[in-house]
Amino acid sequence: MTMLSILKNQDIFVISEHSDKYFNNYLHPFIVDEVCLRKVNLPNSLPIIHFWTLPPCLILGMSDTKLPFLNDALINVKNAHYQPVIRSAGGLAVISDPGVLNISLTFKQCDTKISIHEAYQVMKELICLAFPEASGEKCISSFEVSDSYCPGDFDLSIQGKKFAGIAQRRFKDGICVLIYLSVFGQQEQRGELVKSFYQTGLNHQESKWHFPDITPSSMANLADLLEIELSIDDVYKRILMALLDNDCNIISTYKDFYQTDDYHQLQEKMQQRNQLITNLGMEDFNED
Repeated sequence: MTMLSILKNQDIFVISEHSDKYFNNYLHPFIVDEVCLRKVNLPNSLPIIHFWTLPPCLILGMSDTKLPFLNDALINVKNAHYQPVIRSAGGLAVISDPGVLNISLTFKQCDTKISIHEAYQVMKELICLAFPEASGEKCISSFEVSDSYCPGDFDLSIQGKKFAGIAQRRFKDGICVLIYLSVFGQQEQRGELVKSFYQTGLNHQESKWHFPDITPSSMANLADLLEIELSIDDVYKRILMALLDNDCNIISTYKDFYQTDDYHQLQEKMQQRNQLITNLGMEDFNED
């Protein structure tokens, strides 16, 4: 029995926001995930899978806000034409751009409680099912790649090169497992930007907070590791097919989250969390 079996034979709502249409609001996908985390706690709720992309941006964890020279680091990020944004899940910075697909899988606890490790395993199994090419010497492993950006116990790698990181967020009985997949693009340049962010933010000063010493070459794109051509839409379709192979029933639906009280309340919280960036004159968080 695998952890992915907790979704077996279930209806799953799909939110597809991985096209240019959704590129004009940096805060939106994080707010949607928070709304979903609340929705799955309702009676008779269904799991939700949310696909999203963003234009070039540096997504900060709350730990990153403790950098002693954070303002200088953020200004450098902006000068490199990346938009900084502070999220609520995960502790450290990651890059998102049109070559990175973010997937948020939100579901409710079963009668048997799901541990943090088990929730991570659900996402790993989904990715493995979607990429049968990742076998033998190219099998997907999960362990901390300590010199990557945002290192964690469930970094996904092939032959030691990290291509994805997983975080999770919980609210009552709801679990949201989030993954960023570096599909294609200049991955080493992404690593250089995050490395520079920490170097500027620390400026050789000691900190009680631990920040990674990044080796940009520790990470690679999934397309390069598997030696196949992959688009964001290819990965999206593979994930949906993996869910169908897991006997899930895909329900594609349009849900206007902007019209809910939850969305607007959580939008205010997200804007407050990002007030530091706004105060630096970096408010590119457009509203539709």
